[in-house]
Amino acid sequence: MKELKPVYRGDDFALEIHIRNQSTQQPMDITDWRFDSTMKLSPEQPDEPILNSQGQRIVLSVTSIAAGDEAEQGIVLLKFESQDTVKLIATTYQIDVQAVVSDAVQTVFAGSIKILADVTHKGA
Repeated sequence: MKELKPVYRGDDFALEIHIRNQSTQQPMDITDWRFDSTMKLSPEQPDEPILNSQGQRIVLSVTSIAAGDEAEQGIVLLKFESQDTVKLIATTYQIDVQAVVSDAVQTVFAGSIKILADVTHKGA
C-alpha cells in the first residue's frame, strides 16, 4: 500500500501507472488493456459511483484504455476530472487500480490518497 501525494478537491489530477515484466523489469506493451481505478472511503463499499445525502462523492471510479506510444512503453494515465473531484469529501480515500486483460483482473496498485479542502469550494 502506498500513500499518494495529496490533491485538492475540485482539481484535475492523473495517476500514471508503469507496467513492467516481473522477471526482466522491461516495460510491457499494454496496448488495448483496460485499467479501472476506484477511490472510496472504505474498501467494503461497492465500486459503483455513490453520493451521500449531501451530494458528496463517496465512491469515484474511472476507466482508461491504454493506447499509443505510452502503452507500448507500459504506461497508462488514469485521469480524474475536476467535475468529479469537486464533490469529494476532504478526507483520505482508499484507491486501487486493476488491469483487465482478456477478462482476467489483476490489481496493479493499491494505496490511499488524501483529498484536501479547497478554499474556493462552493459546495458544488
